[in-house]
Amino acid sequence: MITFFLIVGCFIVILQASINKTRFSSKIPSSSLCQTTIPQLYLNNSNTIALDSINLVRPDSSNAASLDAQCNSLFPSSFYAVYSSTSDFYNPSAKYDFSACTTNGICPILHSKTFCPCVSTSSSTSCNSASCSAVNGAGSCINFPAADIGSCYCYNQLSTILTSYAPAEAFQQLRIQQSSATCSEFFNNFSLSSGFTYMSIGIVVIVGALMRMYLKVLTKNECHTSLDLENGALMIKIFVSNYITMAVIVLVAYGNIPGLPDALSYLYIFTGPYSDFSPDWYGNVGFYLMTTFIVSSYSPLALALLKYFVLYPLARCYQYPKIR
Repeated sequence: MITFFLIVGCFIVILQASINKTRFSSKIPSSSLCQTTIPQLYLNNSNTIALDSINLVRPDSSNAASLDAQCNSLFPSSFYAVYSSTSDFYNPSAKYDFSACTTNGICPILHSKTFCPCVSTSSSTSCNSASCSAVNGAGSCINFPAADIGSCYCYNQLSTILTSYAPAEAFQQLRIQQSSATCSEFFNNFSLSSGFTYMSIGIVVIVGALMRMYLKVLTKNECHTSLDLENGALMIKIFVSNYITMAVIVLVAYGNIPGLPDALSYLYIFTGPYSDFSPDWYGNVGFYLMTTFIVSSYSPLALALLKYFVLYPLARCYQYPKIR
């Protein structure tokens, strides 16, 4: 029963990590949408500027507050940002004006003379790609929520932070972004997703150590007739428990099997994002497994060092007056 409840606890934590990772992944637009589909609308399908050279840029701190306030008055939870090929806010790649927000709305419309400079990460307004108005229906029409425009900016900011800063500086930059009004929700979802992933790694390692300690006592109380039988029974128990916590639970939490009964779907069993061992599975779940294996392999050494350098010296200091 103790082993069962430890495994259930592991499953709950890993399942919660899977749910938060799925929710965060659903907020990330595709690269083709951010790099091609949306910029095409702001450039009016022009080929004079390379699509991969333009990015959304924000005003400097002296103007950001007033411009964001105007955007918020038009569209709640929106902020001011424009596309620029030189990353210069004062040299945008298109003409922007607040009047376009009242006439065309928050979505960019192909062949417009001016565009709305307000973008949002929460708007559910549906926008159309440039191919939706193409002559003779050339290309496939793509509909996307206006929130994807702001999410593209936030995801680009997140990628820049993670690739350009050292871990300590990246953490500080994430804290700054979380406190800002532009991408706070996006960065909170990222932090929650990453936090639950690392928490589940720690829980699995701790539960594995507790089960090894407990299973040794359990196996000894089975009163085997030889040490070989006792160690063999212990090895089988540890293998089965580790296999369940490190492999079976992960497959159940992150796997996806359509057509299951509603009771299993309600418990988020086999409702994860991966229906097969895809490249994305190896990038996300594979990273989780490898990190768990590495931490598990070094945890006995870490525990021994903790005992030698911390616990034993403290015990000697506590017992010294009595011995003297």
